[in-house]
Amino acid sequence: MFDSKLKMFNRTAVNWGLTALMVFGLKHYYSQASADELQWLLYPLVLLLELFSPLSFEPLAGGEWLDVRHHIRIVKACAGGNFFIISLLGYLWLLPDRRQPLSLIAVAVLAAWLTTLCANSLRILLSVYAGAALSDELALSASDSHRLIGILSYFLSICLQLSLDRRRDWCASVMIAALLYLTVTLLVPLLRGWVDGRNTLNSAYIVWVTGIPLGLLVLAYGAKSGGLAVRAAGLLRLNLPKS
Repeated sequence: MFDSKLKMFNRTAVNWGLTALMVFGLKHYYSQASADELQWLLYPLVLLLELFSPLSFEPLAGGEWLDVRHHIRIVKACAGGNFFIISLLGYLWLLPDRRQPLSLIAVAVLAAWLTTLCANSLRILLSVYAGAALSDELALSASDSHRLIGILSYFLSICLQLSLDRRRDWCASVMIAALLYLTVTLLVPLLRGWVDGRNTLNSAYIVWVTGIPLGLLVLAYGAKSGGLAVRAAGLLRLNLPKS
């Protein structure tokens, strides 16, 4: 019994160790890649935007895309590489077989690619058609409005993805989503900065990427606690002796 548990623990540790190396490798690739090298994310994104909106893009030198009429430029930062890594981790988390055979990893990569394209399309369309209104309503700068829409779009998308696992409730899905999101957007850059001897994260970025996920996690937990309290009160009323 002990040997079987030890083997399972070792196998799990190796799998997640390899997953950690994969995350660092993908983060390094994304940070070094040019827009030309990210066309596997950018070109399908442009096609989706043109399919579901009036936007129309023309290719530019260097792999970027431009909508002249709406003054929208699709650049490397629009590729959604960080969300692709988060989504991939989410699907690996959902895998029924923790040994992570190559066939299931391939399915996870494809699913993460499709999820990234959908979430990224939603993010850009919200930024284009609701960004100005959000700036006016919340008295935010254009860059902060864009950042808020991006974080909400990506974080809620990973929450919905993780909710596919019916064994967990919504609050657990939000908690795991916050863990994965903060690992990729905050912990890994901090570790890379520590290794490289330079910190590229400013305080405003840290506040945004931690504040929104943690705030939504608190709301989810509060809603869950409130629901439990309501059910408990209902059971209490049912069990009270009638006068």
